[in-house]
Amino acid sequence: MVDRYCVTYGLNLLEFSYCLQLQERDGNNIDSLSENDQIPEFEDLDVSNQTSQITDKRLNSYEDAKGVFIWTQKHLQSAQQYFTLDERCSDYVDLVRDMSQLYKYLSYFEKDDDNKCKMHRRRADLLEPLNRDLSPTHYLLTIRQILFELGEIFSDMVDFKRARWQTQPTNPHFAKKVNTLVRQSILYFETFLDTMRVEGKRPEKYNDDNVRPALLAHFYIGRMYSKFVVAPNSHEELNNVNQTYEAYKSIVDYCKKHPEALEKVEEELSACSEMVKLLPVKMEQIRRNLTV
Repeated sequence: MVDRYCVTYGLNLLEFSYCLQLQERDGNNIDSLSENDQIPEFEDLDVSNQTSQITDKRLNSYEDAKGVFIWTQKHLQSAQQYFTLDERCSDYVDLVRDMSQLYKYLSYFEKDDDNKCKMHRRRADLLEPLNRDLSPTHYLLTIRQILFELGEIFSDMVDFKRARWQTQPTNPHFAKKVNTLVRQSILYFETFLDTMRVEGKRPEKYNDDNVRPALLAHFYIGRMYSKFVVAPNSHEELNNVNQTYEAYKSIVDYCKKHPEALEKVEEELSACSEMVKLLPVKMEQIRRNLTV
């Protein structure tokens, strides 16, 4: 059990530092803890053995984050000796997902995009076997969460690989890699939505817990179709823009039909509403200039 607590501590420290970095990047002031906010300590509890191995301070650099990552990974691997897939499946799955999150937060501190992409690839390698092996009958909610996370992982990888392609837009290998990752992301988000089908059909109304993730999946799908690398003014480009339009329109239509969903996707809905107005114009321009 000690190993599990160590994993939780290390993961929370990485997440906490990651969130502070994001807030500062967005221009939010981070106030330090006041004297009244200090966390109480157990004065008679000797934890010097642990505090000598791991910090209790905010992480500010890749070197700091990597040290916490390695320490946490060691305890996670130790915990996996006891929490195995066959005997303690739920705990094992939680540990694998924790490992994915460790890579996620570590990647934020990494400066090199290729290394970031490798970390996300490692996350996918961890989660994809779970998606294959878990029973939907017993682990449907967990499978949904894994599918959504996989969709996000490949979406992040698309951004890194597309940025690389833009430095060499004539390189067919880079373009092919982008398109492969786009298809993977779309596949996982589509599969995620398919798990919500009722009698083979997607529900007209999602239950309250599923509204935001379901609409976000549509948002991601629309965004991914806009990331394909294809010839300009081609039928492929026209189809991709139309798929983006349909995905965004489905969110706008859903919120019109179910206004209570608006507050759950307010920011995304604003972007979708704008794009639903603009994309038909773009499609018409492509139709007038079709070359392939």
